[in-house]
Amino acid sequence: MLWALILVVVWHGVGFYLVLFSAAMQSVPRDVSIANTVAVLAFSVPLTMLLGSMAAYVLARYPYRGNRLLYYFFVAGAVFPVFPVFPALVPLFFMVRRLDLLNTYQGLILVYVAYSMPFTVFFMHAFFRAPCRRRCSRRRSWTAPRTPGPSSRSCCRWPGRA
Repeated sequence: MLWALILVVVWHGVGFYLVLFSAAMQSVPRDVSIANTVAVLAFSVPLTMLLGSMAAYVLARYPYRGNRLLYYFFVAGAVFPVFPVFPALVPLFFMVRRLDLLNTYQGLILVYVAYSMPFTVFFMHAFFRAPCRRRCSRRRSWTAPRTPGPSSRSCCRWPGRA
C-alpha cells in the first residue's frame, strides 16, 4: 500500500522520475546514516543470535509436551511475515510509545529483534537438529565432551580442534 502511494507521488503522468528519491538521499548525510545503521546492527544482531539460538536449542534438543506446537508457531512467523505486519505494527507502535522508546536506538533494536526471531529460530533449530558430520550419535556428541571408546580425534569433535 505504501509503495502505491510513493508511486503515485513520484509518477507525474509522463514518466517515472527519481527526483524525490534523489532528494531524500541528499537530505541526510551518508556518514550519519551509516553510523546509525552500524550502531543498531551492533546490538540487534548479537542479541537476536543469542536469544534465537537459546530458543532453538531448547526446541531442538529437549522433548516436552507442546514442543512441536511452539516450533510451528515460530515457523508460521517466518513463513507468513506479511500477515502479522499490519495487525502487529499498530499495537507495537503503542507499546513502544508507552515505554518511551520512540525515536531511540533501543526501540529500534527491540523491534528488529522481535521481527527477526522466527527466522533465527527456524534456521538455528535445523542446525541443532543436524547430526555430526561422521555419523556418530547425536546424543553423545552434545552431552559429553569425552566418552569411553573413541578418542578425541575420531568423531563428533568441534571444527578447528585437533
